[in-house]
Amino acid sequence: MTTSPHPVLWLKAGAITDAAGLLIQPGSLLIELASPMHDESLAPLHGDLLAVGSHPQVATHPAAPHALQLQRPGSLIIPALINAHTHLDLTHLGTIEHDPQQGFVAWINQIRAGRLSTDELIRQSVQHGVECSLAGAVVAVGDIAGVGSLVPLKTLQDSPLVGVSFIEYFGIGAAEDGSTARIAAMTPHAAPPQSGVRLGLQPHAPYSAGPRLYRAAMTQAQRHDLPLATHLAETAEERAFIADAAGPLRQFLERLNLWTPQIANEVGAGKTPIEHLQAELAAAPWLLAHLNFVTDHDLSLLAEMDCSVAYCPRTHEFFSHEATLGPHPYRRLINAGVNVALGTDSVAGLPGFSAIGKGPLKPLTPWDDAKLLRRRDHANPLELLKMMTINAARALRMAESLFTLQPGPIAGLATIEIAGPATSSNPLAAALDSASSPQLMSGADLAKENSSTTDSHSAETS
Repeated sequence: MTTSPHPVLWLKAGAITDAAGLLIQPGSLLIELASPMHDESLAPLHGDLLAVGSHPQVATHPAAPHALQLQRPGSLIIPALINAHTHLDLTHLGTIEHDPQQGFVAWINQIRAGRLSTDELIRQSVQHGVECSLAGAVVAVGDIAGVGSLVPLKTLQDSPLVGVSFIEYFGIGAAEDGSTARIAAMTPHAAPPQSGVRLGLQPHAPYSAGPRLYRAAMTQAQRHDLPLATHLAETAEERAFIADAAGPLRQFLERLNLWTPQIANEVGAGKTPIEHLQAELAAAPWLLAHLNFVTDHDLSLLAEMDCSVAYCPRTHEFFSHEATLGPHPYRRLINAGVNVALGTDSVAGLPGFSAIGKGPLKPLTPWDDAKLLRRRDHANPLELLKMMTINAARALRMAESLFTLQPGPIAGLATIEIAGPATSSNPLAAALDSASSPQLMSGADLAKENSSTTDSHSAETS
């Protein structure tokens, strides 16, 4: 095993762009790597960006003459991506078919039946999710860590990914008191500040977590400076539960012997899920997963709050939410000033994923969600890149600059092969409209370049 002797990399590409408005065609990046990269490493290249500009501009930097050069004339270079909402501990399941006639609760029951119970199996599922993420040019995640488990957090800390591991809590009615106690007991053991993956807290949803559980999570989050997330306004069943205290979700709680008169006093007042949690949402910065339906009043409330939304387009389509809830309001949210990021949700709600060990590894990436929005809605390419980088960083309370191509620390780089990016008026649109997928730049790229350079030198001297 060897390490690269070149701690500075000079990358020359057909085009370079980011969500902060940078566009250079053709362009160069000069990056000082955080550490020497092992030849076989698939970990993302990251470090300090020393210079960005045209080839002649970057050539004037003092480090340029001694840098390892990588030529990518047919590629667009973008920052590595963020998946703002996923469930890596469910990666082992693969796609679980959903029958709209049976409803969301039937699908929930399949998830509950498929959840893993041992630490080692959970670790394996999360690790597989890490590999799927890296294959999709993702370097940061907002991961939901299952039912009160620290195993996903520890697995992510041992991986090349950064981001947040949101520990998920369930507790409503008869189960609420026990869950609030578990939150208080677990949060003092949060990740050390120097870790690239921090602990977050997630009351699951307002039909599975009572108001006291939300308030307990807020108290601990404030005490330990932890991010907060929840699922909200996701399904028609949730809307009926909150507004009318009725429907399949009430029946589900009754079958589990969790329904109490206290729940009946908290729901059924004709409110939307956002109105139901208005006080809690206004008191802390929350990451709201899905938000598949909002009223005009909801929009006015959200515009005054410090909340972000993780929209998962392929999951929205998988569950046929447009038929029951209407088109997703992401454009209305953006126009109201709400920070909207892209997520994938779990592979269980995405088409084409095999159960672990039963098929080839498939990338898990919001790039595929962005391509859907581009194809279906003709969405603005720059807006889509924002939703996968700087908006998602804001949603996870990470430094937005890590996901731009401005001088300073960066979290990673991705390359996309497209035809003629140097002459395209909008190479990002060309990339999203093409069949190409982003590839994370890693130590393997340096190994390949070193090998190519060595072979060329040997041929010249022989």
